[in-house]
Amino acid sequence: EPSPITPGQLRFARRFYLRLLLGAYLGLPGKEVAINRQNRGKPELDASVHGDLLHFSMAKSGDRLLLGFSSAQHLGVDLEPLHRRAHNALGVADRYCSAVEAEALARVAPGERDAAFLRAWACKEAVVKASGLGIANQLCRFTIETDLAAPPTVLDFDGDAAPGWSLALLHPEADFLGALALPGRIDSLVARTLAPMEQAP
Repeated sequence: EPSPITPGQLRFARRFYLRLLLGAYLGLPGKEVAINRQNRGKPELDASVHGDLLHFSMAKSGDRLLLGFSSAQHLGVDLEPLHRRAHNALGVADRYCSAVEAEALARVAPGERDAAFLRAWACKEAVVKASGLGIANQLCRFTIETDLAAPPTVLDFDGDAAPGWSLALLHPEADFLGALALPGRIDSLVARTLAPMEQAP
């Protein structure tokens, strides 16, 4: 039986695959990809080396990694395990979400509340990453649709009732929910799964 992967090996693998994929998009070897970190810790391509050719976002959950790439605009992604449950979803919503979201979640049937909260939270994390503002004090600045029967939508942002954001939900694996956010329109979306190395041909 193989040994479990260590945290250090996991960090190395994430950096390796990020550079490998960025290099594939940029037409460069992965080792030539220059990455900086913003003051809030978000990694980004070094614009002095690569210009404004490509934007990316990454999210991790356990040993899973979700990467998003766009040649047109900034983006954000989030990845959550579907079994994740907030200890007190309504309390978390009251503290971190907009008043509209908190009130809407309180009206959701108890049996659907965890799923509604998880979807809204994943979308909010993705929006914050795409905005580049960092998570602190930002989650309450905008409102996400909490009705599971409605498509995921940014209903308002800083008082703008038509903010122009786009959201998409992804299911990269049966037990995970991914969210993608863009501050503009999604013209096309292609999802790919990178096979584990032992399964690669």
